[in-house]
Amino acid sequence: MLGDTSYIEGRFPGTNQVAFQLFEPSTVTASFLPSEIAGSGETTVVTFNEGSCMSPVRVEVTGKAFIGEAEKVGWVSRSMDLMDVGDHLVQVESDARLKYLFKLDVLPLRLKQSASQ
Repeated sequence: MLGDTSYIEGRFPGTNQVAFQLFEPSTVTASFLPSEIAGSGETTVVTFNEGSCMSPVRVEVTGKAFIGEAEKVGWVSRSMDLMDVGDHLVQVESDARLKYLFKLDVLPLRLKQSASQ
């Protein structure tokens, strides 16, 4: 399980998955810090799964947009609101050629809503 102060290292092309727990409905942000970029590939996909993996939501990023975002701001991130409490899974898949650090950030929706008021 990936916690709020940890990250994993990975390499694309390939697939990786991360399990985590939610204690209340939250916005989950998957962030990548790419390095050693050798090719952008065609597509990077982040799949956010609700609790029982019954409602996967795929977020696709073209290879050009992924590398462009990384070059512009230094990292790439995508977010999704997840409502189920309990265990969740995020899967990442890409045909890009690079190394990365991957981190998940969780912001409870009640805190997000308080900040916007």
